[in-house]
Amino acid sequence: MRCFLESAGSIPRTAEVLQIHRTSLYYRLRQIQEITGLDLDNGADRLILHLGLRIHELLVPQGDDTAA
Repeated sequence: MRCFLESAGSIPRTAEVLQIHRTSLYYRLRQIQEITGLDLDNGADRLILHLGLRIHELLVPQGDDTAA
C-alpha cells in the first residue's frame, strides 16, 4: 500500500517497484478496498490511508511491526 501511495497511485510504477505483475497488484488493491471500505480512486480516501500509515510509522518503533 505504501508503495502505491508513494508512487502517486501509478499502477505500472508500483508493479515495477514491487516486481509483480499488474494483475496481481490490482487484486491486492481490490482486497485492500474491500477490507477498509475505502475507494482508492478517491483522493480523500487515499489521503486517509497515507496518513494512517505515517501515523503508524511514528507510533511503532522501527523494526517492531508486532502491533500491525
